[in-house]
Amino acid sequence: PLAAMVKAVPGFSATIEARLRLDVEALLEQEDFDVGLTVPQLSHPGLRVEPVCDVEAVIAMPAGHRLARRKVVRPQDLAGLDLVSTHPRSVLRMALEQSCRHIGVIPNIRFECANGTTASQLVAMGLGVSLADPFVARSSGATDLVLRRFEPKVSLRYGLFRAAGQQRADLAQRFCSLLSRHVKAQAAALARELEAGRGAGGS
Repeated sequence: PLAAMVKAVPGFSATIEARLRLDVEALLEQEDFDVGLTVPQLSHPGLRVEPVCDVEAVIAMPAGHRLARRKVVRPQDLAGLDLVSTHPRSVLRMALEQSCRHIGVIPNIRFECANGTTASQLVAMGLGVSLADPFVARSSGATDLVLRRFEPKVSLRYGLFRAAGQQRADLAQRFCSLLSRHVKAQAAALARELEAGRGAGGS
């Protein structure tokens, strides 16, 4: 979407920042922004959130891992494996621990990371497998990742947000439309690949 905007609007520029979902209060109080992209959706009276799409969390593993032969990975398949996880308050970590606890499996979290990008990079190095956001895994720069569906399903709901009461400028709205179409198309393509059992990460 950024590349498309640059091509369509000469001189277009943007500042891109990454923030923790948990820091939404500080974001609203201290910063001005045109648009944010979030997963899972934020619930805050100071924000207006527009749903874009849902994607499934996946199990990310290095190419050649024994679980790559499976179309679907379940919590019991993770027993005894080294796991790479995001921080304890993340949606992925909580979902992983809950699904394992439900069947009496204690997840062996060997490496804990502040974000999914770092987790995916460690997985690609062969240091474990991870419950991952497929968009993050694919954009992490990690090579030779294999992505497989995880059951029970963990839904990640993407949305665009802005400060409540804020009117988007025409240029910002144009970018949001491009971004929304792109994310939906990527989510649909990913769903087809995972259903066919051929989801792959960075190459």
